[in-house]
Amino acid sequence: MKIRHITPWALLLPLTLAAFVPSTARSASADTLYTVTDLGNFGGTSAEGLGLNDRDQVVGDAHLAGDHAFHAFSWQMGTLTDLGTFGGQDSSATAVNERGQAVGGTALANGSTDAFLYDHGVLRDIGNLGGAFARAQDINNREQIVGLSRLPGNATVHGFVWQDGRMTDIGTLGGLNSAAFGINARGWVVGDADTAGGAATHAFLWQDGAFQDIGTLGGPFSAGLGVNNRGGVAGVSALSNNTGFAAFLWQDSAMTNLGTLDGDPDSQALAINDRDQVVGWSGNQQGAVRAFLWHNGGLIDLNMLLPAGSGWQLRQANAINARGDIAGVGVHNGVTAAFLLTRACGREEAAPSDCATAAGS
Repeated sequence: MKIRHITPWALLLPLTLAAFVPSTARSASADTLYTVTDLGNFGGTSAEGLGLNDRDQVVGDAHLAGDHAFHAFSWQMGTLTDLGTFGGQDSSATAVNERGQAVGGTALANGSTDAFLYDHGVLRDIGNLGGAFARAQDINNREQIVGLSRLPGNATVHGFVWQDGRMTDIGTLGGLNSAAFGINARGWVVGDADTAGGAATHAFLWQDGAFQDIGTLGGPFSAGLGVNNRGGVAGVSALSNNTGFAAFLWQDSAMTNLGTLDGDPDSQALAINDRDQVVGWSGNQQGAVRAFLWHNGGLIDLNMLLPAGSGWQLRQANAINARGDIAGVGVHNGVTAAFLLTRACGREEAAPSDCATAAGS
C-alpha cells in the first residue's frame, strides 16, 4: 500500500488526473506570487513532495520506470536522490529537518515495513513496536522522531516517539489505536487516538508523556497533522451530523474551522509554520482537489498564484517552511508530479506574509 503523509482513515483522495477540477479564473490582484519547480522523477509516471525544510530541501517518493515500485527521494538545488529501501520494493520519505535528516518508511525483504532515518547518505532502520508495519512521520532538529507502528499481532496501531535509539509507545486516549503525525522543536507531538470504548477518534497534543484531547468540530473524529513551535495545531475534523470534514487550526484551546475553497464540501490541513500559515487541500472525497494556503483568516487557492500558462494544477500542499515556500503534489502537463513553490511576489525582499496578503487583498 502506498505510504502517504495523511490520516490513517480513508479520507485522502486518489491522485488521478481525470478527477481534478482546474481553477479557471485568476484574481485581478493576485499576480504571480510563486514560481513552481517540477522536482522530477525516477522514470515512472508520478512523484509527490511530502516534507520540506528551511533550506528548500524536499523529500517524498517517486515511481520507478514501469511504475512497479516507488522509492523515497531527497531533492535539493535540482538534484533528485534515491534513498533506496531495506531490500523490499517500496519506500517513502515523509519529513526532513534542518540538518538534512529525513524519515519515512521502507519495505524489508520479508515484506514488512519499518520506519527509517536517513542521515547523510546512510539509511538506518529504526524498527517498530513489534508488528509488521511502521512508518516515521516527522522529525525535529533534536533527532526526535514520531510515527506509527503496528503492535505484536498486527491488530492495533500505536503512535511512537523515537529518540537516542529507543522507540516509545505513547499509548492512546483510552481506546485501541493511535498515530503520531507531527513534532515541534519542544518535543510536543500531535496525532490522533481512539477514545475509550472506540466510539470516536480525536486529535491530541502530547507533552512530556501526557495527552491532551483537543476535540473535534462536532463530528466523531479528528486528527492533528502538524504542529508549530507556538503550539498551533493543524489538522482535519469531521463536522456535526456527518456533513463532511474540514481543515482546522487549534490555538489557545480553541479549534477553528478553516473552511473550504469556493464551496467545496471538504478540506484537510496538512502542515503549519511558525507564522500560523497552514497548507492542505480543498475538494471532495471523489478526488477533485486543489492545494490551498490559509493565512490571516483567508483561504487561498494556490493555483491562482502561479504564472499564467504554467501547465500546473496544484492538488495538495503537504509542507510549508518558515519562508512560506511550499511542497506538494500536482499535475504538470498531464503527469502527476512533485512540486516546490518559492516566493516571487515581484521583488526579492518580499516576506511570505506580503505574498499572502497581496493574494488575499
